[in-house]
Amino acid sequence: MKNLIILIVFMVVSQACYCQTDTLEHKTVFVELVGNIGLMSSFFEIDAGQKSAAFDFIKDPETKKPKRFNSSVDALNYMGAAGWKFEAVYSTSTTTIRYLFSKTQ
Repeated sequence: MKNLIILIVFMVVSQACYCQTDTLEHKTVFVELVGNIGLMSSFFEIDAGQKSAAFDFIKDPETKKPKRFNSSVDALNYMGAAGWKFEAVYSTSTTTIRYLFSKTQ
C-alpha cells in the first residue's frame, strides 16, 4: 500500500512539472543588408521591410535615413556587433548583393 501511494505521488508531481509552459513570446524579425556595387562607388544599406521603431538603431542619427556602409565587411561587422544572426546571402543582379539577418526579440 505504501508503494502505491508513493507511485501515485510521483505521477502527480511529474504531471505538474510537465504542464509548465513558457509564457514569454519570442518574435523573430528579419532584415536585409543590400549592397549596390558599382565601378565608381559602392554602398550598403539596411532594408527592414517596413517602418518600425524596432529598427531605429539602424538609421543614421544625423539624416534619419537607413545607415550606409562603405564595404560589406564594415556592414557585416556592424550587424554582428548589434546581435544579428547571419542567415543567407544571395545576388539579384551583377551589381546587387543581399545578406539576410535575423534576431529574436
